[in-house]
Amino acid sequence: MDEHPRQPNDQGRVVAPPITGNKLKDLETLQHSKRLLIVRHPFDRLVSAFRDKLERCHGLDPCILKTNWYYKTYGRGMVSSYRRAAIQRFSEEFFLPENNFGSPLPVDKTWRSADLPSWWEFIQYILETSPEHYDEHWRPMSMYCAACSFSYNYILHFENIDQEEIFFAEELGAKDKIQHRWENRNDEGFKKEELVGKYFSLLNDSEIEKLYQIYKDDFQLFGYQFQFRDIKLNMP
Repeated sequence: MDEHPRQPNDQGRVVAPPITGNKLKDLETLQHSKRLLIVRHPFDRLVSAFRDKLERCHGLDPCILKTNWYYKTYGRGMVSSYRRAAIQRFSEEFFLPENNFGSPLPVDKTWRSADLPSWWEFIQYILETSPEHYDEHWRPMSMYCAACSFSYNYILHFENIDQEEIFFAEELGAKDKIQHRWENRNDEGFKKEELVGKYFSLLNDSEIEKLYQIYKDDFQLFGYQFQFRDIKLNMP
């Protein structure tokens, strides 16, 4: 839609605006209602949200930091709260241009500067903030979509969306109308495990374990696992 270019979340709200809790309960009781939830590995989602919203100047060109919503709402406070500790942990050189201003990878879309938060600073904010106050892009899916209080009859996994959405489209009788498209892709061609590993290598084991506790319901409800270094989460 013209008013929300490359913002599928906002486009979706135009097509399907929020409805009341009572209306949701009514839909839940309808025999043929299609109640769909699309989920993603919690840590993949966290890395993707940070890279898209906070690691670079987010928005349409030209992107101006002082008017950037994500920077003003979240990024500026993260840098103010955690930059001194980040320098103590990683050194001042970590934030130099030749080190991508603290980013594990060069930022190809728009630009990045030392004014923007690093991944480690973002994670400190996550660990020290109540999930109730998280932005929708990194709030646990189990909270954001009321997975424990609303009975979805279709749960699609982002990792297998190519195959699973075909099945769902067939169920709707809309195979010719639903076409696969990935907006805001920012993996730079890296494999998922490689990309996530570059970011999680900046965290110690304790931080990863604490992060898991925040997203534990997502891991357990949707069958996700995580293995990194000697850490095994939600695994036998």
